[in-house]
Amino acid sequence: MHALAAAMSNDSAHFIVRAEVSRELTAAVKARDRMLVNALRAALSALDNATAVSLAGVKPAHYGGPSEVPRRELTRVEIQTLLQDESDKRLTAAAEFERLGCSDDADLLRREAAIIRRTAENVAALEPALL
Repeated sequence: MHALAAAMSNDSAHFIVRAEVSRELTAAVKARDRMLVNALRAALSALDNATAVSLAGVKPAHYGGPSEVPRRELTRVEIQTLLQDESDKRLTAAAEFERLGCSDDADLLRREAAIIRRTAENVAALEPALL
């Protein structure tokens, strides 16, 4: 995540990490690296889903008015935990696939898990003061 230093200013940890993962995703698409693309898309989806807020008690927008609700901000620790959980889910699924005799599918999941885990480790390695 070498490009993070240049992107860091007053932006949130979520914004910075998401921008870097998106940059890596663009490079993976150009390189036609399906494994990396799948893993990075999963990481982005997990990040975006985690920022969603409950709409319980939110008054519906009037006709023609704005309908967006601000998303919640994730801390660096929350991002790390989220990505580690995503990696762990894939490892659990890989073990089940292996048990069922689907070694190729298990291997793909383990490789995706490793990519997502590496992304979490890169977040952990960031300078805390910069986030």
